Amino acid sequence: MIKVANIFVNIPVKSIAKAYSYAIPDKFSFLQTGWRVFVPFGNRKVEGFIVNISAADATTDLLKLKEIIDIVDEEPWFTDKMLKIAKWMADFYLCSFAEAMRLFMPGKTGLQIKPVYLIGDQKPDATILQVNFYVEVYNFIMLHQPVSLYDLRKNFPEFDIDAIIVLFLQHKFILKDYSVKKNTVNRYEKIVELIQSTFCETDFSRKPAQKNLLQLLQNRKSIPISELKAEKITMTTIQALVQANLIRINERRIYRDSYEHTASQGKKNVILTGEQETAVNELIKSIEQKENKTFLLYGITGSGKTQVYIEAANKVRQAGQHVIVLVPEIALTGQLVSSFKYYFKQDIIVLHSRLSISERNDAIRRIKQNEIGIVIGARSALFTPIDHIGLIILDEEQDASYKQDESPRYHTRDVAQALARIHKAILVLGSATPSVETFARAQNKEYTMLTLSKRIGNIPMPQVTTVDMRAELKQGNRNIISRALKKLIEETIAKKEQVIIMLNRRGFSTFVMCRSCGHVIVCKDCTLPLVYHQNGKLQCHHCDSSDVVPDVCPKCGSRYIKYFGTGTERLEHELRTLVPEARIIRMDRDTTTKKFAHAEILTQFKQGLYDILLGTQMVAKGHDIPNVTAVGIISADSSLNVPDFRSAERCFALITQTAGRAGRGDIPGKVIIQTYNPEHYAVHCGMQQDYLAFYKNEIVFRKQLFYPPYSNLIKMTIQNADEQKALAEATEFVKLFRSSFKDINSSQIIGPAPAMISNLRGLYRINLLIKTNQPAVVKKFMVEQKLHIKNNIMLDINPLNTM
Repeated sequence: MIKVANIFVNIPVKSIAKAYSYAIPDKFSFLQTGWRVFVPFGNRKVEGFIVNISAADATTDLLKLKEIIDIVDEEPWFTDKMLKIAKWMADFYLCSFAEAMRLFMPGKTGLQIKPVYLIGDQKPDATILQVNFYVEVYNFIMLHQPVSLYDLRKNFPEFDIDAIIVLFLQHKFILKDYSVKKNTVNRYEKIVELIQSTFCETDFSRKPAQKNLLQLLQNRKSIPISELKAEKITMTTIQALVQANLIRINERRIYRDSYEHTASQGKKNVILTGEQETAVNELIKSIEQKENKTFLLYGITGSGKTQVYIEAANKVRQAGQHVIVLVPEIALTGQLVSSFKYYFKQDIIVLHSRLSISERNDAIRRIKQNEIGIVIGARSALFTPIDHIGLIILDEEQDASYKQDESPRYHTRDVAQALARIHKAILVLGSATPSVETFARAQNKEYTMLTLSKRIGNIPMPQVTTVDMRAELKQGNRNIISRALKKLIEETIAKKEQVIIMLNRRGFSTFVMCRSCGHVIVCKDCTLPLVYHQNGKLQCHHCDSSDVVPDVCPKCGSRYIKYFGTGTERLEHELRTLVPEARIIRMDRDTTTKKFAHAEILTQFKQGLYDILLGTQMVAKGHDIPNVTAVGIISADSSLNVPDFRSAERCFALITQTAGRAGRGDIPGKVIIQTYNPEHYAVHCGMQQDYLAFYKNEIVFRKQLFYPPYSNLIKMTIQNADEQKALAEATEFVKLFRSSFKDINSSQIIGPAPAMISNLRGLYRINLLIKTNQPAVVKKFMVEQKLHIKNNIMLDINPLNTM
């Protein structure tokens, strides 16, 4: 009976959004759903993902079906649960199934991780050795190890290789390992192993070095040769024992782990606060009952959320299940790893985009081998092939970094919730400043609220004051730093304490303008203003293109070109002038291009090598440095000038999170907020560290204007090389939408309006924004209009940026 596979081809073209049918040749009769295969597509060979297999029926035209060419891996890459979450993402985010499935592959290269087999610790017993074909297969593996399943099937086509492998694995005659192809090199080390467990010591009375080595090996199964050399044991000694058939030299795979030497950080016998204990007990109850539930762990800065995560993770690991811990910024990974490592030692693997492909592959292999119980990382860690998940944690759940800005434009929180549902796991969303939508769901009992309202040790919250920069200017201070902040910095440094200063703009000047004609130098690709950096280059902070500073204005030819605005580079320059005795280190995207640059900067600052840590929002979240007693927030309210309904929420969160870095040790903290809008409720509530007051103000505005949590958003961007055609297509859709959804209390559409980046690489971009409380109906309508497969249309479900 001929089998037919439904396959999504791995081609990043939106219009190819359906599965194609291929015949499964007899040699690949073992294929199941979840396999990656090579198939003919047009005139080329491409990778595809099998999503369904069925028997050919009377309606199948077998003559027209093309056959699968080959397999990519040697076992299914996608589990049933991975396919379920990919299907959910495709339906929810209106992307193709293949786009969602690509997220589960490490790196963008489609790496091949396949099983291979080696001789195990147990030797086959006499019964097995009497069966000729068992002996043949076993000897073949012994001679050619590691051996792939493909090679075994090829050399023994007449045997049921799959059944033999299962039998050998059950009895531990062979071991299963994984090999990786493409762009990676496995790393090995030479080791020495003992062949005979006993030896006559008198035979080595005149060979002390050999005797010493044998004694060392009696206590350990194997020792790396590099370690023996450090013990002054020479290769001559090793070779002598090899020739005497007492030891052998072998190779062992080394796993790259960039966090291997990260110091653990924690305390033994931690006594939980009453609030922590209540939170942990609630989580444990759901873990024990194996119920799918979402919790909001709402805790002020310094209240001990990480310890709650650790206690819950410990319970899940004791139950034999796995844990995923997500952080928004790579900068936060190191501190969380240090805390978890204290309790879970070697049970942790870290995954994020700064790791090399080889490091990610090693991590994936260890996960597939079930050697690791806890995965920590940025949003991509959610797509690892880890099974039996009992707990997913999203730390700083409100952070915009959890939203992917390219297709599929998923939000990690939504995907984590769907994944937890599939695994019957619990999801913990942790934050001192939860998103308005998340807090509203907790208020409405959709999520269970767990509250930590006090800092550990009852340490007081920092004293926060604002400086109105309008008054500073009137009093003649034209510096970026106010007089009050300058004084606080000087006093703090004099006491050998440390300061964090946050300005959420990098660069030296935020734009360059001709004073004669007013022309602003913009990016050639996206038309956003270029930012001047001290290295003499103009750089686009959106698409990373760069340009040289022109000598004359490209529009009018004038030489009167001036640099405007302030970035972290310029702030650093001014601080060095105002406080010359201060030792300053800067942390922003420009200073953290190297792997682990974040960790190095934070480590040096913690060690007291610097007095001031200056940076963008990277310095605002998660860092616990007891000697930081002062925080300065520059232009705290700049986000309020952005025409987006979430601007107040971003402003409040940034102030609260940054202020929370101060006074986490024994010395009370002080915070100064420099602002031009001290009367705005986001600034005022941030100063008071009062989330509930902010929420009460914000939720009224959201309700009046039908924004989330009272609606769901869908952003639609139409692109065309002809601006008028893009505008006409957008206008036509607005008419169609309003005629189909007449009830404005249920669905509204705003636009058309130019996108913030109105022209990107020659394409004009027009935005439409849909607000609806019936998102499933609207999405169905959009699919019927085939908007999800049009190459000139981008759809963003629940966008964080509406511009």
